[in-house]
Amino acid sequence: MAFVTSAPLQHVKAAAARSRRAVGVPTPVATAARSRVAAAPPAPVAIEAPARNRRQISSAIEIAAPREVVWELLTDYNNLATHVPNLALSRRRFHPRGGIRLEQCGTQSILGFEFKASVVMDMVEVKQPRGPWAIRFSKVESRDFDTFQGEWVLHT
Repeated sequence: MAFVTSAPLQHVKAAAARSRRAVGVPTPVATAARSRVAAAPPAPVAIEAPARNRRQISSAIEIAAPREVVWELLTDYNNLATHVPNLALSRRRFHPRGGIRLEQCGTQSILGFEFKASVVMDMVEVKQPRGPWAIRFSKVESRDFDTFQGEWVLHT
């Protein structure tokens, strides 16, 4: 069983954004992993406003699946949009130092208006043999966010 938390997830300042929509094509690995993860109810989300135009978002959820299976889904970056609500695009991009660079575009309909925002971020995967596993992310570029950083942590 995996327990996923997000540490102070992101401080954001949203502005008007251009949209890009994409449909992720599940890979055989993602399809197999998804079939081994039981559907979970929506995770409670805490949103704090530490300053004007800034949000700190955090959440936690228990998932009835082995940590390795959840990790496999979370690190299938090109197909995250098939698993994450309101994520229209998620794809890897070239990283000049060989790391993991990811472009994401999210959409949300609020009161009949569709809001879109995109970000390019660097990801760092940390797998400790006896401790939690984490995916840390930080903004590289975005027209929509001043700051975008945080981490996803998997506990057993």
